[in-house]
Amino acid sequence: MKPGAGMNDDPKNFAAVADQFRNAELKWSCYNVVSEMDDGAVVWNTRTGAIVLLDRNHVCELSDFFLQPGAAKEGSFVSEFAKLGFLAPFTLDERQAVASTFRQGEGYLQLTILPTTFCNFQCIYCYEDFSNSLSMSQEVEGMITSLVQKQFDMRPSIRTLVVSWFGGEPLINLGSIERLSSSFQKLCQSRGIAYSSGITTNGYLLDRTTFLDLVEHGVSSFQITLDGVAKNHNAHRPLRNGDATFETITGNLNDIARLTSDYQIVIRSNFDRDNVKEAEDFVSWFEGLFKNDSRFSFYFAAIYRSGTQKDECINFCSNGSEINDDISYVLDLALEHGILHYYSPTPEPKPAYCAAVMPNSLVIKPDGSLYKCTLLLNPKDRIGDLESSGDVTLTDNIDLWRDYSYANDTECKTCVLLPVCHGGCPNARLGGHRGCLCTLETAKRAMNLYCLSQKQKRGGE
Repeated sequence: MKPGAGMNDDPKNFAAVADQFRNAELKWSCYNVVSEMDDGAVVWNTRTGAIVLLDRNHVCELSDFFLQPGAAKEGSFVSEFAKLGFLAPFTLDERQAVASTFRQGEGYLQLTILPTTFCNFQCIYCYEDFSNSLSMSQEVEGMITSLVQKQFDMRPSIRTLVVSWFGGEPLINLGSIERLSSSFQKLCQSRGIAYSSGITTNGYLLDRTTFLDLVEHGVSSFQITLDGVAKNHNAHRPLRNGDATFETITGNLNDIARLTSDYQIVIRSNFDRDNVKEAEDFVSWFEGLFKNDSRFSFYFAAIYRSGTQKDECINFCSNGSEINDDISYVLDLALEHGILHYYSPTPEPKPAYCAAVMPNSLVIKPDGSLYKCTLLLNPKDRIGDLESSGDVTLTDNIDLWRDYSYANDTECKTCVLLPVCHGGCPNARLGGHRGCLCTLETAKRAMNLYCLSQKQKRGGE
């Protein structure tokens, strides 16, 4: 190909061409994802997390950089592109650099706390067994506070405490959340440690008063599930007595939306082959209430088999390809409706797919028993127990998580999404298959959505 020829007017071919040429100092990063748009191309670097929208002039400038012999990295645009990681030093082994970040995260302590295993819902797909439900005692609360204090004392590198409230339905035991949150806030404030807290709740008990109470106690992010509009949601997620829940939850959301508090609410919609057909109704509902409120976002997630008799009643998606086609369909619907704050599957680079494999992360049940994954909460999955002193006694199960690796998975190691995925869901891999974060096509749709939202915020620039 002659210098400067072949692609200046065709952004979608940019990545393919850039990958064929090398500059003396810089190369096109192997972790760049490119998606064509009408007025240029979106480029996302999964290793650095940078994402930009290039107009055609910028595409031409980068084309010249790669295709003209002797082109240097002079000029603010190319130089900035190198700083963001889209252009990598020619000598850098990017794959090794990403592999070396796996499990690195000494600067934080992450706790997922179940204040109760009771739940007021009877969801048709729930994998949890509520036959032996219990709520946390103040004695166990004291053990958790001692654990945090001891970790702060032992590990001066901790700069952030991240707490996620889970269940059961955690709001059934609001008292434990309040008391523990107050303790965490005081401990962090006294040591100059940042505190971050979020909650996964069905939203039924999240009235205005409770919401404001949680915000006061440091909870700033909320995940609430609505499985479509009223008919589908009520069929999927009724109360334990069978009563409908949609109106109560959406009433709470409407009240919360009127508040001026700073928070983020993600509405998760679980889908199977049946209710995904009504996705447009859900998107229209969301558009009518929250389109102009960036504190609210939503996303769709497939329902997976629980391994119980409940599976017989659910029309599951047959495979991963079908799931990603459905998610892509919803992303397209969001674009059509002008909803630009879909909860994007293009996350920041991180040291692991999830906290389960991180050494500084624990799941704590109401009795003080310790686990690694919220999908694995049966007694056989227990990795240890809390002591009253704040010490932790571990079982041999911890070795499963300490030894977890994707090092022998060639496909993962060469995947462009590795920096944000690190081998996929550990639970899936330990079960014998790969649980990828998303497909490349789904990620590209999300990139386009993200760029459109940023353009909207900046007045169309």
